[in-house]
Amino acid sequence: MRPQTTLRRPETGRTRRRATLFRKNVAISPEGGGRIRATQSTAPIGIFPVRIANFIKPELWGRPTDVPWAMIFPGVDDQPRHPSQLYEAGLEGLLLFLVLALFVRAGALKRPGVATGIFCIGYGMARIVSEFFREPDPQQEKLAHGLTMGMVLSAPLVLIGAALLVYVLRFRRERLDAGMAKSL
Repeated sequence: MRPQTTLRRPETGRTRRRATLFRKNVAISPEGGGRIRATQSTAPIGIFPVRIANFIKPELWGRPTDVPWAMIFPGVDDQPRHPSQLYEAGLEGLLLFLVLALFVRAGALKRPGVATGIFCIGYGMARIVSEFFREPDPQQEKLAHGLTMGMVLSAPLVLIGAALLVYVLRFRRERLDAGMAKSL
């Protein structure tokens, strides 16, 4: 008797139909990569509560300021500070989700790489903007020209997202042009 190496539940017709229905509704191609596109589009839903939790704890507080909505965070000091966690929740959570939702409605999930590129650009830009209001980590020194380590580390993400979008859109156009030339 030969030992069974993997346990696998036999796929029924009902399971196959549900998977196909899900794949058609969410625009996930059977070739793969669809789960990544769908995850990138919904990631801000998870980022938002994390930033709210940063605000409640309080951690990752903002720089000292005199704006009317400044807050004094307990256990830090008695200076009013930017509620940078709320800025990050708004930018990385709500705004990025709305932008991605608009692109998904326009068909971004049907083009591999578009949603990922938009997510990388949006998340990187949101992090760079929010770093202007956030107190730099005490372990890391401020860099030249007012830059922080968060800005420096987010810039490559924006560049990678832009490069991915350029590649995907150019590659798709070239494939479409080549397909049309073959049909003539």
